[in-house]
Amino acid sequence: MHWCHLAFAFVTILTANFGCGSSATSLSSGSVEAKVQSSSSGEEKVDPPNEFGYSKMSIREKETYQEGIVDVQGRNVVQPNDKMLVNGITGKIALVQMERKFLFVPLDQGFVSLEDLESVNGFQYAEPYSCGLALVSVNDLRFYIDSQFENAFNSSFEFAESFHHDRALVKDAGGCRILDTDGKTIAELNYDQVNPKSSWCWQVTKIEKGCIEAAL
Repeated sequence: MHWCHLAFAFVTILTANFGCGSSATSLSSGSVEAKVQSSSSGEEKVDPPNEFGYSKMSIREKETYQEGIVDVQGRNVVQPNDKMLVNGITGKIALVQMERKFLFVPLDQGFVSLEDLESVNGFQYAEPYSCGLALVSVNDLRFYIDSQFENAFNSSFEFAESFHHDRALVKDAGGCRILDTDGKTIAELNYDQVNPKSSWCWQVTKIEKGCIEAAL
């Protein structure tokens, strides 16, 4: 098979039209620099707090590395440990990775210990909340959960990406399409192949009579 025709066109979603951007959490006013404390035994780093005062912290002592979460007073909310990575903090919910499982941890319900984290089941894969929804995976199928950790659309997909600007690309038996945050199909992508290129752009490929036509 050879390339007969190659065309590129940019399709954008303007951020001004939607109430949601990336999954990053806004920082509180004031200093946005991480606080780093060093001693002879190691180094402790605390990231800038989000709007609710929660920060990721990391502790490195020789060959040991730990991550945890603290509040605005510097008190441990999620116990630092070497089995966990803090993948993101959105509002009052943190996404952490415990070895091979992913967990969403409410940060306003008291101290969370390593034993608490080890005692619950998690997702096979997850990404931080974006646009009020989080992408998760169970048994190799992807779906979205809402703030109550329920399946937002009562459906799952072969492939799905996190929401950006209130839009997300999904793929199921019916093909690829773009959803809004209510689960409504905004656009059907009737192409032979669709690949995410950025948070607002997808590359699509259509094969006709042995020729490949691509658009971006």
